[in-house]
Amino acid sequence: MAIKIRLPNGRFIKVDTDDMNVAQKTAAQYYNSGETGFVDNITQTMASESDKNNFDYESGVNAPWLRTKLGAMETQGGKERVLEEAVGSDGFTRNSKGDLALTPRGLRKLGIKPTSNKYVVIDESGLSFNDLADFSGIIGPIVGSIAGSIFTRGKLKPKFPGLKDVSIKQIGTISAGTGVGAAGGKGIEEGIEYVAGLQDNTPGELASLLATEAAIGAGGEALFGLGGKLLKYTFGQKALSKGKLGAEDLKMASAISKTGVVDSKTGKRYKGAAAIAAMDSPLAGLLQGIAETVSKYQGRKIGVRNVLATDAKNVFRSTNDLTAGFDKEIDDLIKTGFGDSVADVAAGKKLGASISRAFRESEKKLNTANSNVRKMMDDVLGDFDAFAESATTQAGEEIRTLTAQGYNAWYDAQSKLYESTGKFFEIPRNLSDDILSFEAFGGPGLGIQAKFIDSTPLKEYIRIIAGDALDASGKLNADKAGAQLADLQKLIDKTGQNLSLKELLELRSGLASANRITETSKEFASIAAPDRSKLISIIDESLRRLENGDDIAFNQLQQFFKQSREESIQGIEKNILKIENLNEVSNKNIYELIQDVASPSRSNQTNQNLLKELLQNQPEEISKELGALRSSLTKAETELVKIIEDQNKYTDLVSREFELTTFANQQNRRLLEETEIARRAKVEEIENIKNNFNQIQNRSDFVSLKQIAKKEADALQRENDYYNKVIDDITENKKIDPRKLQAQMQSIRIANDFYSKGMEAFDQGLYKNLLNDVAAGGLDIDKILTQVVMKKNNGDQVKRLFDTLDVDTAAFRKQRFEGSGRVDRSKAPTRSALEFSDTQRNILADAEIDVKDPVFQNKEQVQGILQKEFLRDIVTRVQKGSDIVNYKQIANTIEGYGTTADTLFGPTGKRELVKSLREADQFVNVGTVDELDDLLSRTSNVDNVIEDLTAKVTAQADLDEIAKLDVFKRIQNGTIDSENIVNTLFKSGNSEEIAAVKQLLGPESVEFKEFQTAAMRKILNDYVNPGDDTIEKLFKDGKFYDAILSPNGYGQAVLKETFGDAQYDLLKKAAARSKFLVGGERGAQGGGLFTQGLMFNIIFRPLQALPQFGALRALSYLLGRPRFTQWLAGEIPDKAFLKNDLPSLYDALGVGQPIRRSIGIQSIAEPVRETSEYGRRQFENQGVDPESPIALDLPEVEPANLSAQNQTAPRSLNLLGGNMANLDIAQRIDRDIQRLV
Repeated sequence: MAIKIRLPNGRFIKVDTDDMNVAQKTAAQYYNSGETGFVDNITQTMASESDKNNFDYESGVNAPWLRTKLGAMETQGGKERVLEEAVGSDGFTRNSKGDLALTPRGLRKLGIKPTSNKYVVIDESGLSFNDLADFSGIIGPIVGSIAGSIFTRGKLKPKFPGLKDVSIKQIGTISAGTGVGAAGGKGIEEGIEYVAGLQDNTPGELASLLATEAAIGAGGEALFGLGGKLLKYTFGQKALSKGKLGAEDLKMASAISKTGVVDSKTGKRYKGAAAIAAMDSPLAGLLQGIAETVSKYQGRKIGVRNVLATDAKNVFRSTNDLTAGFDKEIDDLIKTGFGDSVADVAAGKKLGASISRAFRESEKKLNTANSNVRKMMDDVLGDFDAFAESATTQAGEEIRTLTAQGYNAWYDAQSKLYESTGKFFEIPRNLSDDILSFEAFGGPGLGIQAKFIDSTPLKEYIRIIAGDALDASGKLNADKAGAQLADLQKLIDKTGQNLSLKELLELRSGLASANRITETSKEFASIAAPDRSKLISIIDESLRRLENGDDIAFNQLQQFFKQSREESIQGIEKNILKIENLNEVSNKNIYELIQDVASPSRSNQTNQNLLKELLQNQPEEISKELGALRSSLTKAETELVKIIEDQNKYTDLVSREFELTTFANQQNRRLLEETEIARRAKVEEIENIKNNFNQIQNRSDFVSLKQIAKKEADALQRENDYYNKVIDDITENKKIDPRKLQAQMQSIRIANDFYSKGMEAFDQGLYKNLLNDVAAGGLDIDKILTQVVMKKNNGDQVKRLFDTLDVDTAAFRKQRFEGSGRVDRSKAPTRSALEFSDTQRNILADAEIDVKDPVFQNKEQVQGILQKEFLRDIVTRVQKGSDIVNYKQIANTIEGYGTTADTLFGPTGKRELVKSLREADQFVNVGTVDELDDLLSRTSNVDNVIEDLTAKVTAQADLDEIAKLDVFKRIQNGTIDSENIVNTLFKSGNSEEIAAVKQLLGPESVEFKEFQTAAMRKILNDYVNPGDDTIEKLFKDGKFYDAILSPNGYGQAVLKETFGDAQYDLLKKAAARSKFLVGGERGAQGGGLFTQGLMFNIIFRPLQALPQFGALRALSYLLGRPRFTQWLAGEIPDKAFLKNDLPSLYDALGVGQPIRRSIGIQSIAEPVRETSEYGRRQFENQGVDPESPIALDLPEVEPANLSAQNQTAPRSLNLLGGNMANLDIAQRIDRDIQRLV
């Protein structure tokens, strides 16, 4: 039994007695000794409420000078003296925790207007610029100690690389450096205070103070270092006593807690804290196990379980692509594990079937190889299909088609080139659209040719050579001259001074033909060769001058185009005037038109032609009537003119009557009257004729003047269209542009050169024979092969054919003597690509001629056809119907064709073919590997044979290898079931058999991957024991570790051969982690009696055991946090762990932490003090009789009178713990007690 006694300061003490007097006496002695007692839960709650309701923690006091002085004071008395000087003793107070605060009166004294009746705590919560002043008393030691610690630590090297561990010796060195730094920083700070007038210590006190700071700095560093070292040694760093192995354990534990394991499918990261027992701390590990068992805290174990399960899943997924999609959840994995008997049976069944199938395939390969070796010469000649029947007709057609492709490609290119060049040197003719629609009128040469080439040199030379063929009159005698010279003379005579390009090229073409055929098909002698060559050289010289920009020809050509354009422009202008005139005349009637034509002043070519067309286009009847009327009109008008002349004469005579007799005068007047009557009658007649014209004009079958005028206008418009076509041709084709003219002239040479290179190639005898049908003098397609390739030593001709079939070698040029141009037959012709050079391309581009290079590559195809037919012919002749192939005779026959075979197969190809044929008999009988090796050492040309021989030897070796397999023997004997096939193959010491199966099936085959999967399932199924979530029962770490790393396990060779090096490394790491983590869990078991006792106490004495339960719960949580393991490994410094991790522990456990601002070391001391206070309250309240009195008057102590509600607070606060909060709490407790009394 215990009695709880309240002290005068509002705090309490528990006295273990049931005697009230003893309790009171003991309490008095306790209080008079200077002790303050403790605060129970009620008082603590009331204090918190008082602090919350009466104190302002947010505003702070904005008086940096005051806060700087307070921060500089080393003692509480010094701080109070500063405040008494500043605001008086009634201007400040403290809260229940001792924090200084200003009263409203104190704020006013500082000139600060209070915002409420609350006491304002000087140092507000949170951070502000005013906090800088608060550090004035501690910043020196803090900065100095930090600098000393950093400097000293920088000189140290860790014992174990990768592990942040500090030895006891190193802790001493760091502590000394920290102490020196703290004393130095404090000394600098005190010197600053002295200068500022804030120094209140004597020299002796300063010396003591510096020594104290050094001791505090060094001692604090040593305390934390040694304390942390002791804790770490107790809770896991004992493992370092094992050296590198222990360091590796710590690093593994740290890695698991820091980075954990990432699920390879979901990307989720799982972390866990290894049991302390895993790090060679059995007692601490046992304590951890007891704490977790009693408190039922499973958080750490769940983390470790998830790490192990995820690690196993990742290992399974990484086996191969068949397992990559494994997505069983952790909870499901715990329930069912990795076992899959159906899949294991299926994998075994497929594996057995695949091995058996491989054996059968090897047998088949052996049989095939034997057959191939027997027929290997068929393979030697097989590429040429030499044993097939000859297909001379089909082959001939193919060759002719391929030959024509090259010729047609060249012909189309040169035709387009000449067409583009020829069209430039002419202007269009005035032809109707109907005529132009015929294809024959679309090419060059039919336009009006530009005559710009001086024919004088050519004419002069013809006149010279024709001199001997003149007759007596000086004219050319055709019989003497010969037809060719006569034709040339006629052509030259018909031309003017200048020739067109077309005429010049036609002359050259005719001269280039040595022989000509007359109309009677009789061949006659040509012009003598020297004269013909001279004439050709004159033409070539003229062409070269054109290409080089002959000024005279250039100007002549330019003038031709300019004149043609100007004439076209003028023609358009004239026609436009004519059309306008026609439009004007077309509005007149026929009578007016006749009158205009008859009038000398109004008559012109337009109305004359129009009248003519009008009369000619009328129907016959109207035409006759119009003719009659026109004649009548002419007669009437003529007669009218005569009458008017007479009338004028008589008028003149009457005017001279005084000169005549009376009779004469009378007679003249009578005649004048008669002529007037006649004139009127004639005018009326003419008017009637005019009306008759109008009547005819109104008839429906009359062709009107407008119709005739429109027809004439349309004809003029068509003529204008032609003129526009000429203008457009000259303008759009830039025929006056000097650069274009020069490029076009140079294009003539390019065209001639391209034509010559192709013509010399395609005009060869063999090519022409292949190209032309037999009717045209060519070869019959059945005879192409026999007359081309079945000739001995015909290699040169075959090579020319092959060269002409490829555009890269098709161009053919005979070499000529320089100067004369004659062929130099002592030199072989040259071959080159039948294409335009870059220079020629540039010239053609300037000339705006777009001609593509011909494309044809038919040499290989034709060569292949000829090779086949060549060999077919030889095989047929050698065999003579026999089934036995005489390879040696075939080889001799091929070699007998000399250069023909060399060209057909290539020198190397023919030599290798013949050699292979002669070695055939040797290969047919090869049976063993030794024989094969001997033959290969003596033979080089075996590429087409060695494959079959090697296949034979390999197939036999494969059969022997499969037959050796134990699993195959058992499959063949029927002594193994499908579910045991995988286990039979995947076992210790069986790496060679696994390697053989892998090579047999292929490492990427589905069957081998399913074997891998089943093997991995076997490993993991032995490791994971489903149905129990206790780590040490769920995970069989011993089996797993032994299977992977023990000499008695599967063995490195088996695992690497089955899964590969990378997967083997993953298995090793997973096994090591499993042994480490699960072994730690197993080491944490024990303490059964102690655990049972605690559990018994919790069940039957829950209230008394509650503090113990809470402490165990807190300990379990702390030791099970991943950051605790990181702290043990040195990843988290001691101070950071105490500052950041311990407070978060309280929050996680639901332990309230008082509101308090922490600076420096206070952040560490506050949780410790509060936790101590909490534990003390819990302990002191145990065993107190709830009926015992809670108040006591102590005779030795003069208690404060707290019953009066309006009593003023005492001047000194020491009696009630030194603050106003305790006074307020005591008053409230008294009021509550009096109400109860």
